[in-house]
Amino acid sequence: MWAGTIKARTRRRNTVGYVRSEEKKLNIYKELSHMRLFIAEKPSLGRAIAEAIGKPVKSDKLSIKMDNGDIICWSAGHILQPKLPEQMDEAYKQWNLKQLPIIPSDWELLPNSNAKDLLGNIGRLLKQADTVVNAGDADREGQLLIDEILQYFKYNGKVLRILVTDMNAGAIRKALVEMKPNEEYKNLSLSAAARQRADWLLGINMTRLFTVTTPRERGTVLSVGRVQTPTLALVVERDRLIENFQPTPYFIVKARSIVAGGEFLAAWKPAEDHAELDSEGRIVDAKIIDELERKLQGKVGHVTKFKKGTSLTQPPLTYSLPTLQIDASKVHGFSPDTTLKVLQSIYEAKYVTYPRSDCGYLPETLYGNRERVIAAITAFSDEYKQYQFDMKLKSGAWNTSKTAEHHGIIPTGTIPMNLTDDQKKIYDLIARRYAAQFMPPQEFAAIEIEYTIENELFVAKSRQCTKQGCHSLYAKVSNMEDETDDAKEETLRIPDAVKGENVGIRELIRESKKTTPPKRFTEATLLAAMNNIHKYVENPQLKKVLKRRLA
Repeated sequence: MWAGTIKARTRRRNTVGYVRSEEKKLNIYKELSHMRLFIAEKPSLGRAIAEAIGKPVKSDKLSIKMDNGDIICWSAGHILQPKLPEQMDEAYKQWNLKQLPIIPSDWELLPNSNAKDLLGNIGRLLKQADTVVNAGDADREGQLLIDEILQYFKYNGKVLRILVTDMNAGAIRKALVEMKPNEEYKNLSLSAAARQRADWLLGINMTRLFTVTTPRERGTVLSVGRVQTPTLALVVERDRLIENFQPTPYFIVKARSIVAGGEFLAAWKPAEDHAELDSEGRIVDAKIIDELERKLQGKVGHVTKFKKGTSLTQPPLTYSLPTLQIDASKVHGFSPDTTLKVLQSIYEAKYVTYPRSDCGYLPETLYGNRERVIAAITAFSDEYKQYQFDMKLKSGAWNTSKTAEHHGIIPTGTIPMNLTDDQKKIYDLIARRYAAQFMPPQEFAAIEIEYTIENELFVAKSRQCTKQGCHSLYAKVSNMEDETDDAKEETLRIPDAVKGENVGIRELIRESKKTTPPKRFTEATLLAAMNNIHKYVENPQLKKVLKRRLA
């Protein structure tokens, strides 16, 4: 009896154990069969994600399969494009005014002919995917170009979003943990689509309008675009100013001034409402100076302001793409396109963070990585070993509230190896800007004096560098404008004085000047103009909006 009972219980235990074992196997199988499909914007990002996830078991030119069941595939930028008018309706093959404006009722997308294999592969994999991960670049275009692929294939499954701004495996693994539902980035995608459609509407309609209404050589298309046309307008307007420029003679007046402590030069500042100044506030009639000399002959004035102290110039922000392109053009003569291509290559090599950033600020979460980054910079070039970097400093560049989807372009902390000459130049620019955040500001001894004599105002300023600080690191790649005559004169010595002290004038010095035409744009100055376009806008409301957008 007892033997039978024991055998029965043993059979039950074995049966239960078998069932549980099979359930466990089934759950494991289900987990393994749950396929996440990562769709990267480009192959380099796809391979970086694969490296961060684990071990590949199969790879080809279109995708990589991982040992955990994940599959990583990629696009090649926008592999879908909105239809052109002639693809919508053959009637649009002939350009004429009656057809304009052309406004699509349905923004249908077509595959690029050279990317059909990529698109076909993505379509096949989407049929197997339980979850899709949008791994477009961390900006609105990256969001859109994966979203539009999902829309093209009418994918309705679960979609997550990974934001990769650093191609190193550790940073990608951190981004994997922080993935969010793709739906949370819908507005980013809509923003990119709105930009795309606005460009289409403007470019297509205005190009056709100008082409058919402007006398031209047969077959010539007069291309109009949202960016290219205003940029061309800047260049044309500058060239017209230069060609039509008529130099205007004018005078500046300085007084050789005397206080108890010594002699100095001060500039005369005529009142803004002075009747005989030109519209720019310049002295154009020498008679004004003759009258001033007679008025001040033998008179004594008094110091109304004397200020002496230290002024600081903080390190510049880390680079955004536009500011890097400006400096790369000034220092190395690189075109904006060359800079971006080189920058993209060292980003894909995992040496710098995401390149297409319009922000120079840094999130404070990256501050803890500073010692590793400085170590990589120092290993990159022996030049950096001569500087003393203070890891306790925290410059104004570290400000999370001023970063959005991107932050400043900085080194990742991986030591660069086997860089080309061009890559070294771009990396060095980025490294200097980052390293400057850990050096003290440049210091100046600043003096300002003002005095009046017979109700006429004279002003002198002096600013002399006493400590180079961070300026010693980035001076040779600074994007500051060339030093003006006024800036050079600020280094002149000004003696100490006190408010109320008597001031005499030994003589008035008149200098004859002529206005000069503006300089023609270089690639660097044109980029600067495009990024400060508010300076070229007359409408005060638009100027204010554009300026606020840059803040």
